[in-house]
Amino acid sequence: MTSLVQLQPYDDHNKKLESHVRPPHWKNPTPTGRYNLVVVGAGPAGLVIAAGAAGLGAKV
Repeated sequence: MTSLVQLQPYDDHNKKLESHVRPPHWKNPTPTGRYNLVVVGAGPAGLVIAAGAAGLGAKV
């Protein structure tokens, strides 16, 4: 199931807003492969876990 987000109405105002969503030549970065740990969230616990794992050599 493919779903596209569309601006309605697609008038001059919304076209201008859409043009500022990202830089004109933006290209999504390619993932660098597998990670040892993925941290979801950047609260105190997430930051401590990410820093600790990276300090031990994990790819976070």
